[in-house]
Amino acid sequence: MAKKDEAGTTSKGTEAQVTDKNSEKKRAASKDQLTTLEDKTERLETRAKESVESLDAVNDRLEKFKTEVGPLRDKVAEEVGKLLDEAYERLNRQDISLQITMEATRGELLGEIKKLSAELSLYKNAVLTGMVDQTVGTNPRIDVPKSKEFKGARDAQEMDNFVWNLENYF
Repeated sequence: MAKKDEAGTTSKGTEAQVTDKNSEKKRAASKDQLTTLEDKTERLETRAKESVESLDAVNDRLEKFKTEVGPLRDKVAEEVGKLLDEAYERLNRQDISLQITMEATRGELLGEIKKLSAELSLYKNAVLTGMVDQTVGTNPRIDVPKSKEFKGARDAQEMDNFVWNLENYF
């Protein structure tokens, strides 16, 4: 037969069966678990409500931000437009002044070119007519070899050497 111990369990071989005392403990544990589960559910519901409230607050702030950003965006766009217009006008003024300066410089250069052109034509005419000596100033000097002093007799060989040196020089 099965033996009963003091705890109220009967054992047959290796199997143990729970009697009424243990089932009461299990019911108490189940009730504790049920209350714990209910507490956890209440806390979860509370946190869910808090999360929804936080989300609503964030949405409200986002809407407020959107309403505040619209006018700011328009104001920034207006200011940027003004700055661009000012920069465009300043660049136009600089462009006009640069064009005026370039035209003045161009006129000066054309005058200088005409002056140099006239001067060049004068020099060309002077060279063609042979008046270079008068326009240029001094003539270039040429070293012409001189014969040795006459010593009484003329040597034909020395005369040939002198003429040959003159021919080679020129």
